[in-house]
Amino acid sequence: MAKKRVTLFWLHDEERDAVLPLLSSIVGKPTQSFAVGDIDENDIAKAEAAGAIVQEQPPPPVRRVAPPPRQSISAFGFAMAAAPTPPPDEGVPAELDYYALDLSVPLIEDVRNALQTAGATIMEALPEGGYKIRAHAGAIAAIRSVPGVEAVTWITPSSAAPKVAVLAAAPAGAEQQPVKMVAWDARLHDPTDVSTIVTWLGQQHLTIAGSGVRKVRFYAPPNAPVLDDLARRTEVETIEQYVPPKLFADVARQLLGADAATAVGPAPGAALDGSSQIVAIADTGIDQTHPDFAGRIKLAIARGRANDASDPEGHGTHVAGCALGDGTASGGKVKGMAPKATLVFQSLLDDAGGLGGLPVDLNQLFQESYDAGARIQNASWGNSGSSVYAINSEEVDEFVYNHPDMLIVVAAGNDGSAAAPQRSAAGFVDWYSIASPASCKNAITVGASRSSRTDGALSASTWAQSFPSAFPNDPIASQNISGDPNALAGFSSRGPCDDRRIKPDVVAPGTDIAAARSSLAPVSNFWGPYTPDPAHYAYDGGTSMASPLVAGAAALVRQYYTDVAKHQPSAALLKATLVNSTAWLTGADATAAPGGTPSYHQGHGRVDVARAVPNASRPNFTLYFDDNYAAGAGLAKTGDAARFQVTVPAGIDELRICLAYTDLPARGLQNSLGLIVQLGGDVKKYTGNQNLPDAPPPPDRDNNLQSVRIPTPTAGVYYIQVMANNLLKGPQAFALVITGDGLTNFAPY
Repeated sequence: MAKKRVTLFWLHDEERDAVLPLLSSIVGKPTQSFAVGDIDENDIAKAEAAGAIVQEQPPPPVRRVAPPPRQSISAFGFAMAAAPTPPPDEGVPAELDYYALDLSVPLIEDVRNALQTAGATIMEALPEGGYKIRAHAGAIAAIRSVPGVEAVTWITPSSAAPKVAVLAAAPAGAEQQPVKMVAWDARLHDPTDVSTIVTWLGQQHLTIAGSGVRKVRFYAPPNAPVLDDLARRTEVETIEQYVPPKLFADVARQLLGADAATAVGPAPGAALDGSSQIVAIADTGIDQTHPDFAGRIKLAIARGRANDASDPEGHGTHVAGCALGDGTASGGKVKGMAPKATLVFQSLLDDAGGLGGLPVDLNQLFQESYDAGARIQNASWGNSGSSVYAINSEEVDEFVYNHPDMLIVVAAGNDGSAAAPQRSAAGFVDWYSIASPASCKNAITVGASRSSRTDGALSASTWAQSFPSAFPNDPIASQNISGDPNALAGFSSRGPCDDRRIKPDVVAPGTDIAAARSSLAPVSNFWGPYTPDPAHYAYDGGTSMASPLVAGAAALVRQYYTDVAKHQPSAALLKATLVNSTAWLTGADATAAPGGTPSYHQGHGRVDVARAVPNASRPNFTLYFDDNYAAGAGLAKTGDAARFQVTVPAGIDELRICLAYTDLPARGLQNSLGLIVQLGGDVKKYTGNQNLPDAPPPPDRDNNLQSVRIPTPTAGVYYIQVMANNLLKGPQAFALVITGDGLTNFAPY
């Protein structure tokens, strides 16, 4: 019989004892939740019958030793420079250099310790498989001899060199234009090398715009040889052309369940209105004279124009209205999700009409609002992209990793189009259009669904009428922009990300949204006037509006945890709670190919605050959670598991469980956790995101946000396991949320 290298996962000790004898050549010691070894093909069915989840170990990726050719088009649509000629010493690693390490096993402690003893410093996990390590050339032989090591491949300067984006060359005979300086971001492997690269760039007589934790921004012509010289330096991980970010420009509250959830509140005398929460918004500016924000603006920080945080553009005031406008000017009719929350506003608009107030490193922006007391931040802007994990995406992940109690809410982008689909059917919106930093892991990324409005500025217009070049074909062409709340906004950017992760995470209404209008902004900057009161309100649309609606919803959820549950929640807990609440949209575009749950189009669905936390609209609703993100808390090493149990009564409509965790900053999961759920006495197991589209067999190794939903569950005790599939660096904290009507007896198992 043929043997296969597999990982066997279990939930109970008796399952472990039943399946371990089926394995031979076990690598290291069996962990708390799995073991890796060889199994006869005919015994796989026996292992599954005993309750194990069997995952075949994938073959290691094929590494290119020779420098690969550069692609013709970058993620941002620019032509590429030709591949440089390698220098004479291209085939000789530096004494201390970077290598790709491929393993046939997870990073269990026996393997990790052996690698470290051999001289490998493990830097990060690679999305295509394997790890980037740093090692002395003389240690490579010892590293290759560690059990489980398949290959160690030097990351040559040319193969590591990023694809440097340059503007397309002018056609032959065209009039020559002056050389244009372009801004570039160099991202480094190690923060300690920033000063070295700053010095080197200065020696090349290049202007430096600034630097961050692991980034240096500088100016150079698009075809400058210095870009290739910089790319070959071992300190440099990637170089990206800096593309200035752009904006992602009362009914919504009903669609998101806020009115139902806040009508009475979760407990006598307690109403969910955001009154104890501080929300930060970084956007164009804020109209501080608008009645809907009176007395609730803690800070208005002028980052783009000296001492001027006003809003002549109008985008920022509208975004703030979506999140926390209280409707004073409309008699309470047009208000945001958290109408009593306090606002910290960072005005980004510069004198040229751009977002020049953004710092070189986004860590600086978020730190400013964090120091002001905000624990929720909205970003309704970004760079158009092709679902690429960009440098600014990593900066979002970096900040949340270092500040795990700060939830960042990011608009997915408005790059959805059905004009020339490459993967979708004709008349359906294509995939791979998530912007950055929305492609990050640790924020919550928000796409746009359609409003139910039939009286908005564009609600009677079809997609083809208002956006003819983007939506030329039926079925979407002839559909109304608003009116069907089970459908998505055509412009809403779709996933997945370039490392297979699901984005967006959730959706919220983003068409014909009525919210506060800045008194300085012309009506032409919006979709149209809100006719009952055009002086104070306007209609607008975009994921820019969907994102602050979710930020406001997060403020309501956070208020429940701080004021009712008496718990200071992590960002991961807020994210898991919001995702656990979502309603699945049934529109044809929301469920389009390749389907799956969660999906590339709507993520986990539309947020529903009434199903997020206990409230008067669902008197039997029960929420249990586990959220320990204190220093040193969490799963310590690969294979560790945390186990829980909960009793489910008969007759409930659905059991919902969601796992979220804040991962290390880098492209692709660095720490991989898994979720398993099982009814006691049954061998059937539910795994997190088990119906992902185009996914390898479970458990999910690509997403740090995973859910299990069991419709009409059988009554009984359900067992839940959160396990460390693979940890680059422990411990890894996590947040777990369990909801359903009448649940009891939640406890560790």
